[in-house]
Amino acid sequence: MATGAVVNHGLLVVSPNRILTISSTFTNSATGTIQIDISGPNTTDRGRINISGTATLDGTFRANFINGYEPAAGVTFTNLLTFASSTGTFSLIDATNLPGGRSLIGRYNAGNFSLEVA
Repeated sequence: MATGAVVNHGLLVVSPNRILTISSTFTNSATGTIQIDISGPNTTDRGRINISGTATLDGTFRANFINGYEPAAGVTFTNLLTFASSTGTFSLIDATNLPGGRSLIGRYNAGNFSLEVA
């Protein structure tokens, strides 16, 4: 658990079945990268970040598909980030090991950020 305001200027990696809890505000700067490792379709197969305050989003969000997992088109990974409120959007959403021809769509919802495979 992280307390106080957290600012990411580097690489923040959250492994499957791990939850990073931030009990304040979180800022992903223009130079920051959030990497969520995903090993399957279930909630426990991915990392998550829970932010009790405002999330300020910029920089890169990367989905890192590991252990040979290849998500099908139409799969949605919900609640990768949860927050009380958010401002901004990621300037880049990318993936490592995403099968050819597929792309990711970021979904900025009230209270959470999710990814859909297209």
